[in-house]
Amino acid sequence: MNDNNWIRIIPLGGLGDFGKNMMVVETPKDILIIDSGVLFPDSEMPGADLVLPDMNYIKKNSDKI
Repeated sequence: MNDNNWIRIIPLGGLGDFGKNMMVVETPKDILIIDSGVLFPDSEMPGADLVLPDMNYIKKNSDKI
């Protein structure tokens, strides 16, 4: 297989969590964000306005989005 001929499907959040879902499809040249959810905090999260998926992978690869 050619090194430039692959597809990755990457769940970045939401596995086992309600509301923090994020799914990414990546090729050598592009990233497609399928879904990015937010969760509103509950009483056990004082001071938080929103709970977001981990965006570190997206930040590191922002040129491909």
